[in-house]
Amino acid sequence: MDSNEEIDDIYYMSIRIGVEKRAAELGYNILKMTSDVNNIPDDVEGILAIGKFDDTSVNEIAKLHKNVVFIGTNYPLNGFYTINGDFSQATEIALAHLINQGYKKWGL
Repeated sequence: MDSNEEIDDIYYMSIRIGVEKRAAELGYNILKMTSDVNNIPDDVEGILAIGKFDDTSVNEIAKLHKNVVFIGTNYPLNGFYTINGDFSQATEIALAHLINQGYKKWGL
């Protein structure tokens, strides 16, 4: 995902910021790459691919390094490690909370 796409999708930007913050707390170095992924330094130990990727992009990213984790790609990635949110469960929890609080009219 390039910088302009990330600005348009605050969800993925907030994931990246969270990853960067936690990595810094743990003493890891993060190299942010958005467009020139073909020049990955040799000492990079893995790739976190954050965002929406089509099948072609997934395969291209997978060729770059043996250690790749996809975060937020919303279709099954057989053979790859993935991290995805369960939006259905999150919606059910949020609605149950509102119902338990007695709310009957909601706006979206």
